[in-house]
Amino acid sequence: EQPLNNLPATLKSLEIDCYKFEQPLNNLPDNLENLTIKSSFYRHQLSHLPHNLKSLKIDAYIVHDNIINDLPQSLKTLKIESSKFNQSLDNLPKGLKHLELKCDNLDQPLKRVWRKNLNNENSEDQPFDNLPKELETLIIKTKNVDINNKF
Repeated sequence: EQPLNNLPATLKSLEIDCYKFEQPLNNLPDNLENLTIKSSFYRHQLSHLPHNLKSLKIDAYIVHDNIINDLPQSLKTLKIESSKFNQSLDNLPKGLKHLELKCDNLDQPLKRVWRKNLNNENSEDQPFDNLPKELETLIIKTKNVDINNKF
């Protein structure tokens, strides 16, 4: 693999489509607005993304356990497609407008929330109150639950 250093400072969009992409993304250009990662495995945290990033799409069979922690506050669109998703939605960027999660297995704690809310039960594990206040579109698709919701 070739390191992603010294990319043009004017770069606005970057799509990485690689079967096994194992590099941390620490040196991306500050002007980058759109980032797509397609890989079988992506096991790095995304805590050093450019502060101007508006759209992040991750399509990986396995992702890092804390992949959505510490994302840039400028992010407006987040799409994650993975075999398994078990992360808290408490730390999403406050200005996020579009969130899409597609996974085969929606694990705890998120699974309990959907089941409880679908059954009109109280949920203390993952209340919807913790979602960003500016969120307009929420799409969650799994083998068990498929929810498209406009707020």
